[in-house]
Amino acid sequence: MKTLIVILILAAAFNFLSAAPGDLLWKFPTALSFNQYSPFLYNQLIFCSTRNIYAINLDGTLEWCFKMNMNTYTSPCASDNIVISGNNFDEYIYACNATTGQLKWKKLLAENSNNFWPIIVSGKYFAPCCDRLVAINLSDGSTAWEVNESGFIFGSPTSWNNKIFAKASAGQNPAKMYSIDLSNGGIIWTYDFDTPIYSSPEVSDGIVYIGAEDKYVYAINAENKSLVWRSLTISKFSFGKPCISNSKVFIAGCRDAILYSINTVNGEILWQKQFTSYSQPEIWSVPFATDNTLYIGVKLYSDKPNIYALNTEDGSVLWSYNTGKFVFSSPKVSNGVVYIGCNDTYLYAIETYGYTGFKDESSSYSLPAKSLSISPNPFSTRLSVSLPSSGAIYSLTGQLIMKLDKGKHSLYTSSWKQGVYIVKAGKECKRIVKIK
Repeated sequence: MKTLIVILILAAAFNFLSAAPGDLLWKFPTALSFNQYSPFLYNQLIFCSTRNIYAINLDGTLEWCFKMNMNTYTSPCASDNIVISGNNFDEYIYACNATTGQLKWKKLLAENSNNFWPIIVSGKYFAPCCDRLVAINLSDGSTAWEVNESGFIFGSPTSWNNKIFAKASAGQNPAKMYSIDLSNGGIIWTYDFDTPIYSSPEVSDGIVYIGAEDKYVYAINAENKSLVWRSLTISKFSFGKPCISNSKVFIAGCRDAILYSINTVNGEILWQKQFTSYSQPEIWSVPFATDNTLYIGVKLYSDKPNIYALNTEDGSVLWSYNTGKFVFSSPKVSNGVVYIGCNDTYLYAIETYGYTGFKDESSSYSLPAKSLSISPNPFSTRLSVSLPSSGAIYSLTGQLIMKLDKGKHSLYTSSWKQGVYIVKAGKECKRIVKIK
């Protein structure tokens, strides 16, 4: 395993030299395939969980691994230096120190918890377990409160203004939406649907959005449960949840692989995009939006790409990447890199900006280096840099390492941490990799 990781990192290091949007930076092997769960970024680490909980550095190296030894469908999440992942098959959830990976506590829920996209709010972790929604104290794993209602609370809740919103659905029976007091678990209001709902809600600016089996997307006032609007589509929303960004709701029809952009004000469908292959495609991935770009994974039965970056204004494809296997996982994006799991067991890191995620203060994104010279790359104890203008070296997260004047420099780098750095001069830049 360690040998394979080193090979992958070295390969990624050379790929950094010419990375363009949609290029693979690195991929990290895990124990099992990624299903619906998503990576989680916290304190400059990427957390993912399949059979184990992995903490991965931004350069793709392993920081630590906690062995759960059972499959999970639950994404990790972290807060207050604690990372949590639920385990569907042994019915425990595990809380580890986010820095060291040491187990702090584990809790038996006694029922499977399909908490695909969990949340931690005000020191509490929220776990839907069959007909219960349990609020668990992050510090010690004790139960703060729980809500018991008829129906099957499935998927993930969401939070806004000291309230928790969760849907409950029982088979083909009509679903309900609950607004719950975050502090004590008291039910504030209940909204009754006329249709089953198997997807999960998302809330933004006081409006709760959710897709349903009756092909409608609903917008509900989070304060008084009044229906703001509902928008009719041609898709049944059997999984996933919406993504809200820049006055748009992005939501995918799971079984027909149609992605929608909907106006948050009036429910007007702005555009829709159909993903196709020779057999029925599906979308289990939750979209992720940054600036004017939308990222999503698609389950395709062909050699077509299955990770997409789309223009949020019209749905046009900006770039795409083909992993060669199904993608159920949802993407996360940070510092110009998209992180997403795949059914081939790997976590992928893919370039989004091209060469760097750092913006030039006076212009658009930085350009590939033409006159900027660096050697060797990867480097270990020394680095030679020739800059066409004054510049600087940054960590991958944007932290300034040092400023450099125009001209040639010989740098002693033995004390630098292993990882990825950015050398920037004017509008030019290069990624460099420090190895042992």
